[in-house]
Amino acid sequence: MKNTSNKGIFITFEGTEGCGKSSISKKVFLYLKRKYPNRVVLTHEPGCSKNRIAEDIRTILLDKKNKNMHPYTEAFLFAASRTENVNNFIIPNLKKGKIVLCDRYIHSSLVYQGIARNLGVDNIIKINKFATNGIYPNLCILILVKPEIGFNRIKKNNRNINRIDQESISLHKKVYTGYKLIAKKHPNSFAKIDGAKPIENVIENVIKIINNFLKKQKYV
Repeated sequence: MKNTSNKGIFITFEGTEGCGKSSISKKVFLYLKRKYPNRVVLTHEPGCSKNRIAEDIRTILLDKKNKNMHPYTEAFLFAASRTENVNNFIIPNLKKGKIVLCDRYIHSSLVYQGIARNLGVDNIIKINKFATNGIYPNLCILILVKPEIGFNRIKKNNRNINRIDQESISLHKKVYTGYKLIAKKHPNSFAKIDGAKPIENVIENVIKIINNFLKKQKYV
């Protein structure tokens, strides 16, 4: 898969639970918004803040009452939500030449469903190639912390626990390993970040990486 837009820049944020990914993506968005007024947008997955259908699917996916959801159903629901996000938010903004930031994207499915759920990475790629029109990020910021550290943070911050959070620690260890494996296979499109460091240092590091990337892409 590849990014078919020749105007905008698509950057995704991935990582294990409790890595600080969502907070970091929001801080980076605010920084870039000051630097590039009206040229930066932020979305998230599952869901899409501008799309009710995607958000309704998000509710189903994260509802703790749905703990017995079949892995195939989970994979297809993530892909369905992603379709709404891609076609109604990501592609339109890329065509306008904007920097599109997305909190989670296809790599989450490759790792959580393809590897941790044992559905196979190739199967998840096939599903999502169709679901996303082949739209692939230009850069993926991968923030990693060991599952034990991540869940200690979640508990400390009193974050609401969703269906994915309540999965076994063994599954989350597979996710952690899976992210590292995928990043190793695609070193040119991943930037790995140590999420165990203080969040201020992580944010500073991420901003530096993105600024250097945008400079190389001659995005002005």
